[in-house]
Amino acid sequence: MRTTLKARSNRTPAPAAKAALQPLRVLAVIEGTEQTNRILNYLASLSGSRRTLEVVVLNVQERRTDARLRGYETFKQSEIDDRLRNEVSAPIVSSAARWLDKANIDAETAIEIGDPLDAILATAAAQRCGLIVVGVPNLSRFSRWLAKAGGLLVSRSVAAQLLAVSPIPVAVVR
Repeated sequence: MRTTLKARSNRTPAPAAKAALQPLRVLAVIEGTEQTNRILNYLASLSGSRRTLEVVVLNVQERRTDARLRGYETFKQSEIDDRLRNEVSAPIVSSAARWLDKANIDAETAIEIGDPLDAILATAAAQRCGLIVVGVPNLSRFSRWLAKAGGLLVSRSVAAQLLAVSPIPVAVVR
């Protein structure tokens, strides 16, 4: 039996070395659309770097404010929220978490119901994430031209709002 001893140093690691040791916590905001696949592929490419990733997979369901929801007329709001969590969001986040697990990326899941921008920012803060990853919305031909030609993004999408107000970096995946 062979034993290997590791030498210990009294020096503290340099700040760059400390950052390399700590995993990057990423909030991946997914919707269950084709953008989800692009976001997951982007996360896999990030994990190929030397830094370890810890991903929080978030799906946000916007609460409907109109009084009558088609097919939900007889339900209470809590029952509607439960259905959104269990029947809509849960399959989306669990599928993404399984995909990340197969790619050897640690993943947790989160489901929020409410305003998407508020929910994303609150979850990122609560989970101490260092990066938010979202998909880019489908832009009109004019908006794509304007973004390319003038560097302007004219959109009311959650991604555009996050870019404007988020205190942490936001990666928008196309």
